[in-house]
Amino acid sequence: MARQHRRVGYGLPTLLAIALHLGILVISVIRFPTAESEPPSQSIVQATLVSTETTTNQAQQATEPQASAEADESSEDDATRQAEEEEARRQREAEEQRQREAEAERQRQAEQERAEALEAAQTAAEEAERRAEEAEAEAERREQQEAERQRQAEEEAKRQAEEEAKRKAEEEAKRKAEEEAKRKA
Repeated sequence: MARQHRRVGYGLPTLLAIALHLGILVISVIRFPTAESEPPSQSIVQATLVSTETTTNQAQQATEPQASAEADESSEDDATRQAEEEEARRQREAEEQRQREAEAERQRQAEQERAEALEAAQTAAEEAERRAEEAEAEAERREQQEAERQRQAEEEAKRQAEEEAKRKAEEEAKRKAEEEAKRKA
């Protein structure tokens, strides 16, 4: 008996192609550079106030009260300058800390996005695999049903052939009996 041709399905190759494309997408998302190339928008300006007084061409006499006043003024200028430098240093450190925290947050978000993309790709791959398995199981079930239907058809054909042979044998026996009866009569 000739074997019937089975239809070639495109379901499994399609699912495999989809899974391959999803894998490539996940790899490209994971390897995509996450560093921002934009410089920070805030700039740090450090300025030191040197002096607000201007000197004149007038002769200056060094007297004791002026010398002590200038010494006091110089020590005040030094203290002011040191305070300003300390404030500028604190501001720089605070800005650097904010930048480090912002970079850490960006890295954390990028890592979270990569993890989410990987999880989504794994879920999609699992779903594609499940669908492929279901399609394979469905094809196998259909094949079994077809084989069962073919077996039943063969059994039915055999049964009909046997009935036909039996009927012909009975007709032949009946015809012979009638001929025998005619000859005897």
